[in-house]
Amino acid sequence: MSNWEIYYYKDKKGNIPVKEFIEKIRLKDQVKIFDWIERLGQLGPKAIRPLVEYLGDDIYELRIKLSDTETRILYFYIFKDYIILTNAWNKKKKATAKMEYKKHIEKAKNCISDYKNRIKSREDL
Repeated sequence: MSNWEIYYYKDKKGNIPVKEFIEKIRLKDQVKIFDWIERLGQLGPKAIRPLVEYLGDDIYELRIKLSDTETRILYFYIFKDYIILTNAWNKKKKATAKMEYKKHIEKAKNCISDYKNRIKSREDL
């Protein structure tokens, strides 16, 4: 049972990036990802490395090692007990990882900003 409620960020067009990412991968890997998301919900901010990493600017990274790749899911905390999953990807080689991270961190920042603005305007989330 989760102590923290997990929500998937949904953009204004109705896209849910993390769910869409998960739906495209093998069922075996989907099960593992959902297990790790559930663990995150149980631990919340008590989760530490190697499960999570704080990236700065209120953005955290859920780190999931699958059989043939490493999956990353970015998220943030909001209110008292909500976790919002913003975007996900399979980590590539170390050489391209830095550029990759910058791109995904920017996406997460945009999600956080959009989410907070929609809360202020009481727009549908």
